[in-house]
Amino acid sequence: SAFDVMQAKSDTVFGSTDLMTRGEAAMIMCKFANIPVGNEHKNSFYDVPADHAYAPYIEAGLDYGFISSDTYFRPDDYILGYEFLKM
Repeated sequence: SAFDVMQAKSDTVFGSTDLMTRGEAAMIMCKFANIPVGNEHKNSFYDVPADHAYAPYIEAGLDYGFISSDTYFRPDDYILGYEFLKM
């Protein structure tokens, strides 16, 4: 896409009805808001290992305050509408 926020599944399928994970939502929020994402991993959540695909975005979201600090983030769970709006 022009803003490099989301990518289509293929040339003919965007996936607009697909469910989104909490990790994907963190990535979208960071990209949309132009939040810088680093490689430093702080182990802020027990269930987000350093090698998780969305770990840098989750850490950045925590640093910038749109993700709340908690013990678990559940990055591979599907995000609910109200959770996404809360971000």
